[in-house]
Amino acid sequence: MLSAGLLISAAWVGMAVLAWSTIRRYADLAGSFASASFKHLPNPFAETVCNRARRRMHLLVLLMIAVFMVMYLGLAVIRLAAS
Repeated sequence: MLSAGLLISAAWVGMAVLAWSTIRRYADLAGSFASASFKHLPNPFAETVCNRARRRMHLLVLLMIAVFMVMYLGLAVIRLAAS
């Protein structure tokens, strides 16, 4: 059970990192696109606005995965202590 939980958590970390780099690439592409019709509107994908939000969300995702890993390890310790 412990190894399965840790394996799933490791897969989550891998997927989160890969997905985040893909999202970052698409946001950078969208941020570089500027049409003549929309120059007067603020760009929501601009570096100053988007970087802080992306970093916070990425840290929250990794924190959630870390909480699950600690839960798996805690369950393993409790199970070993009980036997």
